[in-house]
Amino acid sequence: MLKNDVIQLLGNLQAEIESSSMKEKYRTLPKYFTRDRALTFSILIIMRLNILNKSLSVELEKISNFFLKLRTFSTPSKQAFSKATSHIKWEGFKYLNDFFVKDYYSKSGSLKFADKYILVAADGSDIELPNLPKLKAYFGEYNNGQMLGQCMAKCVKLYDVLNHVNISSVLSPYNAKDTKGFSEKSLFDTQIVALPELIDLKEKSLIVIGDKYYPCFHYFYSLPVQNLNFVFRCAASFCLEVKEFAQSNKLDAELSIDMKISRRKYGKSVNRPMPDGTVCQLDIPDIIKVRCVRIKRNDGTDMFILTNLNEEELSRQEVGAIYDLRWGEETSFGLDKNVLEVENFSAKTVNGILQEFHAKTLTANIAELLVMDAQNTLDEEQSAKNNKNSLIINRKISYGLVKDEIVLLLNGNEPADLWFARMSKKILRYRSPVRRGRFFPKKRKYKTKFSMNMRRTT
Repeated sequence: MLKNDVIQLLGNLQAEIESSSMKEKYRTLPKYFTRDRALTFSILIIMRLNILNKSLSVELEKISNFFLKLRTFSTPSKQAFSKATSHIKWEGFKYLNDFFVKDYYSKSGSLKFADKYILVAADGSDIELPNLPKLKAYFGEYNNGQMLGQCMAKCVKLYDVLNHVNISSVLSPYNAKDTKGFSEKSLFDTQIVALPELIDLKEKSLIVIGDKYYPCFHYFYSLPVQNLNFVFRCAASFCLEVKEFAQSNKLDAELSIDMKISRRKYGKSVNRPMPDGTVCQLDIPDIIKVRCVRIKRNDGTDMFILTNLNEEELSRQEVGAIYDLRWGEETSFGLDKNVLEVENFSAKTVNGILQEFHAKTLTANIAELLVMDAQNTLDEEQSAKNNKNSLIINRKISYGLVKDEIVLLLNGNEPADLWFARMSKKILRYRSPVRRGRFFPKKRKYKTKFSMNMRRTT
């Protein structure tokens, strides 16, 4: 994305945080944030976006220095901060991330596979929450014999693996059997339905990437109807047609999946229960055409991938390359948990938990704008050199550098263009070599409470 577009995006985001319409919509009651107080609506939003992972009292003391309005007041107590933020709906933070994503994809310059496809990976992960009765009542518990009664939530997100943008994420009750809990596929369904509101699918070509959990007859029909392409890995025994393909010597073939079989036509894979309690019944044709590709892995075994794109649109090698890029979402969960520390909550209420979760999501997206710009500059520097290894910007350190600095931007203390240029230059200093083709067996010699490699930066 062009620098001018990025600066405009940041300016638009800052203006939206300061807007009266957002305050009117996302305060819990009309009486809140009407008086001239130190902790205004916009200041509280910015505080949440500043990755509050340390002691809340320490964070408030540090952040107070960035606000001119607060310098004439004493630093607010953590009790005052918690009470004030309880007057903000968590949906406001989700709205800001949606606002960011809409603005981002409305502009040109985002990376695309083969200059055509935006690659969106889907996956889920469990998020550990504080063990509090109110949170357990809403999110549920996790019991595996070792972590009895641990409060847990389920996170599913759609992640742009080329531009490193968290397009959509949801934090839901963990217990799928509970009336309030949703399965990973159901949460994926809700995000897919909302995706056209974030990205214009008539102008943009998207490929949704998923592991072996995602392929099903429902998606083979419904996703192309919504102008969405898919690349899903499946087991060799996924269905009769795939099993027959796996037993053959074919590398690439179009499969005709027979939907006249009663257990398929009336099964849950077609008539899916939706999160709102309804059942999605599709008028699926008797035959669904799906392309199956065989990919040889490094260990010599076969991997099977299903897609709706033919060989003219994607070669077999490109299908394999796209699925390999799905690993970018796996590493994004590592950044979420180890760098952003999304499981390090200071809130004790459902509203506060969801505020922190979506606030950190938006902060990570803002940080990625800086990382991508610094990476472009680094690539230009390295193009004239003959280095043995390519270099990439260290995202872990970049996230840590954005902390505290984001306050200067969103509070208007520093113009967006100067802030962006200064931060990009700072982040450019921290780079790491990429040594490709290295594979090591995973061996854990000893277990420590804190990782020796993943040291915190926020």
